[in-house]
Amino acid sequence: ILFRHLPANLVASFAKRLARLALLIPQHDQCLIITFIYNLIVRHPTIRVMIDRQSTSSVKDDTYAPEERDPNKSNAIDSSLWEIESLTHHHHPDVATCALALMSLRKTNHEREIHPLLEIDYDEMFEHDCNRSNRSRKKKNKTKTTPTTDCPINYNTAISLFD
Repeated sequence: ILFRHLPANLVASFAKRLARLALLIPQHDQCLIITFIYNLIVRHPTIRVMIDRQSTSSVKDDTYAPEERDPNKSNAIDSSLWEIESLTHHHHPDVATCALALMSLRKTNHEREIHPLLEIDYDEMFEHDCNRSNRSRKKKNKTKTTPTTDCPINYNTAISLFD
């Protein structure tokens, strides 16, 4: 409730700073940051223009001044969220899906739950990814009538992250 009474410049500057950090943090935290930015935009529809604005082609063309200490002078509201746009092409499908959800934000969307993302670490992501590949193979085998042979990538199937 408190976040709704903050000025748009301040919220935009905070969202832009978080978007820059999302490029540098580990991938198991990127979904958390993207979801947090998503919720900020849902609570403050005035900063939605950062999504709708044409993304800049490079960092030097961006009007945002990251070194500015005063959020009102950082020009974040006049910038775009090109950082999240670049995360839509991330190698991990969960990060790319979160970024795509933010970039396709509608006016009627509701806030997303952050609590499940708070406890995720590399081991859980690895286990989730191993199970995902098994599920996709099962779906492929159910939909196709001809047997498929997978191309072996590793000689031994990975069981844990550090074995």
